[in-house]
Amino acid sequence: MPDANAPRGCLVLMERGASWPAEATRELRGSSSVVVLTQAAAEHHSHLWKRVAARCDELSSAGVVLTVTLFVCASGTNHVRSESRIRSAARLLALLPRNDSARLVLTADRPGKTTTKQLLQLAAVLLEGPAGTHATIRVVTPSSRSPAVGGEKVESTAVDAAYAPAR
Repeated sequence: MPDANAPRGCLVLMERGASWPAEATRELRGSSSVVVLTQAAAEHHSHLWKRVAARCDELSSAGVVLTVTLFVCASGTNHVRSESRIRSAARLLALLPRNDSARLVLTADRPGKTTTKQLLQLAAVLLEGPAGTHATIRVVTPSSRSPAVGGEKVESTAVDAAYAPAR
């Protein structure tokens, strides 16, 4: 069980081709350590996840408890990316501790009905998985009124869902 007084950390994974959404900044509040990893254009998933593991080890060695993982999805998808996205989101969820404050945030870099639908479908796949989930999954949809980079007024829609399988 993580120490309740330990510094809280956030790991942000930016999918290949994603740009930083304004809504993501709000989700980082309360984290004393933030690590941002971006998947390089030709980077294989195995190399990406070695980098993720190394950064998580660094946080842990510093006494930081990872309580938030944020997955920034690139707009537009195809079947191959969809499968990869599901695997990445599931791995990010698995990094989180089993406590009430742990959350996986799913967001995207551009607004749109298709983007919102894809994020909600991704959350549903994670919630319906064989193990359920031990953390809150938060879907934050980008708003067309949000500034491209940062800003004070950010309007978006957030949906939280949590599910634990019956024991």
